[in-house]
Amino acid sequence: MHICSTQSTVEEVQNALDKQGALLTTLQHLPKRCDHVVREALAFLAALMYGGNKQVQQSLVDYFQETREEEIFFVIKNRLDFSKAATKERLVGRNLC
Repeated sequence: MHICSTQSTVEEVQNALDKQGALLTTLQHLPKRCDHVVREALAFLAALMYGGNKQVQQSLVDYFQETREEEIFFVIKNRLDFSKAATKERLVGRNLC
């Protein structure tokens, strides 16, 4: 029963942040050049969607349908590519030692 209570509290906070525009404000930071800002923005977005929050997911869908924003997808793809390359470099570096 305690877990359900905690999950509903998390969902209430997520929904309150979404109603205040936190999701849309955070999305605007993804195209920034500062790695730290983008990393924190992605972590915050993950926290907003933690547990499969339906309201936040719907807000995200609504945003993309209304704006036809594509730059964010390129930013995320580039981030994934960069992370993939960095992971490969670390693995190769470990095998050389």
